[in-house]
Amino acid sequence: MTSLVTSPDIYVDGYIAYTFTSQVAEIYLAHLFKAGPKRVQAFGIHNWPGVFFVADPPMNHCRLRQIGNGRYAWLLDYVIRPGGSVVPQQLWSPQGQECWDQERWCRTVEQSEAQLHVPVFFVNADGSLGVQASQAAVGNMSLRDSNEPAPLGNGLYVNIRIRWPGRALFEQQTLLRNQTPTRNAITLSQFVMQVGRKVLKFFEVGLSILWPWQ
Repeated sequence: MTSLVTSPDIYVDGYIAYTFTSQVAEIYLAHLFKAGPKRVQAFGIHNWPGVFFVADPPMNHCRLRQIGNGRYAWLLDYVIRPGGSVVPQQLWSPQGQECWDQERWCRTVEQSEAQLHVPVFFVNADGSLGVQASQAAVGNMSLRDSNEPAPLGNGLYVNIRIRWPGRALFEQQTLLRNQTPTRNAITLSQFVMQVGRKVLKFFEVGLSILWPWQ
């Protein structure tokens, strides 16, 4: 018997889909690339297993990768990997509505000047994904592109938002510019350190609610 092997589908098998659901991933990618539903053509490459690339970038701060034979492409997402859990999140909304509504979200994004961004993955030097929050918070990391500017556009700050089942939304700001006179963009490693500290703060707040006497 011959077994059929299907190629991974970015609308089903990637972290974007696992985080926001397949339906919301379709809507997000359509607005990110200003394309029709499911018109974003992501592809894989044999020497980059488990990675979704696109031939055309949605914005100029999406990092270009050399994929071999003088060819380049833009990394968009990864195929979901074993180890660790993906906690479902709600797609950001310009008006911060508590319950995400597709029609209202699409209308608001189209009418506002909000610019959607590609996901930012924390990729270690060995190619593995993710860092422990406790290690990130103290800068104990070995990230690819660690000294490059964090790929988050030209804003002054970003909101770190965490949704967890049974918990209220956690949201805190972190600066994307350093305190030098020129206000340069922080590096990726500096940004990941701030994220690690916010995640630890999230769990500290949760423990203080569960055990207020501690």
